[in-house]
Amino acid sequence: MDASDDCFRAGSVDSTIDSGVGETKDHELPLALAYARTHLLMVESEVHRTKERLVYFARLAGFRLGGVYVEEVQTWPAAFEALIHASLIEKPGAIIVPSLFHLAVLGAPTSIKQHIEHLTGAQVLAATDLVSYMPGAAAS
Repeated sequence: MDASDDCFRAGSVDSTIDSGVGETKDHELPLALAYARTHLLMVESEVHRTKERLVYFARLAGFRLGGVYVEEVQTWPAAFEALIHASLIEKPGAIIVPSLFHLAVLGAPTSIKQHIEHLTGAQVLAATDLVSYMPGAAAS
């Protein structure tokens, strides 16, 4: 990944992502957006690995990832609002989260999932089913 971590913080989008999985050209895949929430003790390498995992999961699920919205603790709900706004404009087929727990700060995760799906028309997918995106490493 060549992308700068600054490109996908608090509502910014990193669109330079490429997982290298499969042979399908990105422009042939339906669009997905992603959302992740940081926590107080999260270090930059964890944020980067989370982003890589979302990219990998999107490709495995048959989507091209148009951007990752990362919520900072001190800027909530900026990234979430930017994600919803972008979803209403871009009409992605899916919104991918590392796990439904990333939606918990907004309310009950399953209720928030249903609300997002109803509002945007996009399916909310959790990347928790992914065992690992790197040989020899367990998913976080």
